[in-house]
Formats: sequence, structure tokens, C-alpha cells
Amino acid sequence: MSDLQKYIDKRKRENPDFWKDYEKRFEAFKNWILRAPPDHPIDDSQIPEYSLDDLLKDVTADNLHDESDMGRPVGNEEW
Repeated sequence: MSDLQKYIDKRKRENPDFWKDYEKRFEAFKNWILRAPPDHPIDDSQIPEYSLDDLLKDVTADNLHDESDMGRPVGNEEW
């Protein structure tokens, strides 16, 4: 079992109400993100896949920003 699946299972045990209709809400969210009309759901095969090289090809010294200081970790963050 992957770490992600363990995390999801733990969250399901801790807050079962959140996970009711999760798949339906996730599908609606995905369609909203992709701007798909509700009566035309997006098929996963329509979502383009990008490699890291694809995503970084337009990064240049001119458009690269400096590192951002986000302050001290809060909550359960680990850095």
C-alpha cells in the first residue's frame, strides 16, 4: 500500500463525513478546473500529460523568480 493510500485511509477514519460522495465531488472539481460543462464530463484521456522538460522549457533567467521566504513551519509541515 502506498504512503498516499495510507494517508487517505487514515483521513477516512478520522473524518468519514468528508469522504461521503468524495468521488462525485472530485469529478465536479476536476470538471470545474478544466472548465467543462456539467453535462459534458471530461474523460481522463483528454487531459494532456506533460513531462518535466515540457513544463520547464519556457523557464528562463528573465522569468525565474527569487526564492520566497514562507516563514517558520506551522502545523505538521516537515521541511
